[in-house]
Amino acid sequence: MKSLLLSLTVTVSLLLSSRCQSEDGPTASIGKRSSASFQQGVNGYRGTVDTEIWALAPHTILESNPNSSTDADNDGGESQCLMRFDAIIGGAPGQIPPNAAIHSARLLVSAFDQGSTVNLHRMLVPFDRAATWSSLISGVSADGLEASRHKDAFTFGKIAANSSEIVFDVT
Repeated sequence: MKSLLLSLTVTVSLLLSSRCQSEDGPTASIGKRSSASFQQGVNGYRGTVDTEIWALAPHTILESNPNSSTDADNDGGESQCLMRFDAIIGGAPGQIPPNAAIHSARLLVSAFDQGSTVNLHRMLVPFDRAATWSSLISGVSADGLEASRHKDAFTFGKIAANSSEIVFDVT
């Protein structure tokens, strides 16, 4: 699968200052549900970190490629895509407030090449745009040390070609 676009949409509840309290009952906060989206270059967001690492180019930094690929057999070698969204929680405009309750988070990836099942695993080690296959010790292993053994999300079966949008629930 090759990605063209990464977008993260998060639905949150924010507590308003209004409170309701009955004489005999508990205090209840009134919540407001809203959503926030994060996509590199949209509305000033610049926190997406994504790169590809490839077994056939173990020392090559592939961050400058406009498309990332994840493939068990990319021209004879495995390739993996690493991604994260920095600075999405905080007090600045457009960020998710630290006290918000997150109800759902969806990662949208646009694919332009067909593929099969793709698994998402939470990274447990830091990485940056300069990560390589070698710097992550033969790629990333879902071993509970580099990445979670548990799949956070996955596609099931074939991914259609021609710009399919793939939605991962990453709540």
